[in-house]
Amino acid sequence: MMLLSSDYLKKGLNGSLLGAIIERLEGRNCVKLGAIPTSTRRLPATLKCLGDAISGKYCAFFVRIGGYACCVLNVKSSFHEEFYNEFRWQEMNENSDHLRYDLGDFAYGTWRILDGEQPLSCEALARRFHKCLENSINTIDTAEIYGGYHVEEAVGNTLKSDPELLNRFKIVTKVGINVPSREKSHASIPQYDASSKNLVHCAEKSLRLLGIDTIDLFLVHRPDWLTHPEDTASGLRQLLDEGKVREVGVSNYTIYQFETLDQLMDGKLATNQVEFSPLCMDPLYDGSFDQCLQKKVRPMAWSPLGGGALFSGKGGASKRLRDKLTDLSPKYGEAPLDALVYAWVLAVPANPTVILGTNKIDRIISGAKAGAIQLEREDWYAIWEAAKGQSVP
Repeated sequence: MMLLSSDYLKKGLNGSLLGAIIERLEGRNCVKLGAIPTSTRRLPATLKCLGDAISGKYCAFFVRIGGYACCVLNVKSSFHEEFYNEFRWQEMNENSDHLRYDLGDFAYGTWRILDGEQPLSCEALARRFHKCLENSINTIDTAEIYGGYHVEEAVGNTLKSDPELLNRFKIVTKVGINVPSREKSHASIPQYDASSKNLVHCAEKSLRLLGIDTIDLFLVHRPDWLTHPEDTASGLRQLLDEGKVREVGVSNYTIYQFETLDQLMDGKLATNQVEFSPLCMDPLYDGSFDQCLQKKVRPMAWSPLGGGALFSGKGGASKRLRDKLTDLSPKYGEAPLDALVYAWVLAVPANPTVILGTNKIDRIISGAKAGAIQLEREDWYAIWEAAKGQSVP
């Protein structure tokens, strides 16, 4: 067996590299290719090319969906020219879409899962996780601070309690916020800590509570104004080098903070998780989404429904939004209002991964349908106008 590392393939699947790969694999009996870059939106086309190329020539292959298409090929004979041509054609069409890391359109957010009146059981949370998988949502977004520092443990206990959930999700977690509590006894007031020492300590704690060996995506939750970016980068590099995290990123960083840390990390930041909704459009204006496009980074959008204000707000922008979305719903097959908002978020060129922060299973189902909704330009701007209370300048 010959293993091609993901780093080798991440250099870019251009024609010359493909030729070199094929030349090296000529005559091998068993080949493992790990990490063939593809964007989620183009994944069906990628799979079709794989299927067409492999049909009748290879014994087996499998694909892991979620940012990369990972395949194992048992080669019957040497590579065929048409196989090379298929991949070369795919690379030419995919090259502009390559992202550093892609979680897909949706992640399940766990910020408020412990907010109910009754204690949350593993069985109840497992039902939500299963519903996510049924609707092609295979990422869980959590954080050290969620639920008073108890959500990570709840997620870990649930994953361990249900064997069918093991290794089915990518785990995103965030650290670096300290508030006075039993877990943070040293903190007398709320504060941020993105020092290398704290990042490593918190990552190890998260691994233990989540019951996993590696965190798929590890984020600095908030920028820490007292920690030099070089120190933050040192901690992130250590976690990567030790294999405790697969990818690293940030949350709530300004474009300048992101740029500084990204340079220190040699361009390895995988995302910037920011607040974005019709009620909070800052990333459209502060350069966050433009920077993500420039760097081929897919952002993550938290509170896409404005922290629930879309449904609970009694006046102003919330009411205007509900009225406009209600008017548009019949045009899109009686789409739920939240699904229309998610479609609005997904429509911007930066194509954020939407964090579905709901405790209701029906909202998971309706939200996942948003990926199939293609808002017309006029309707997207109508939602913008309703939220702003004015027409575009």
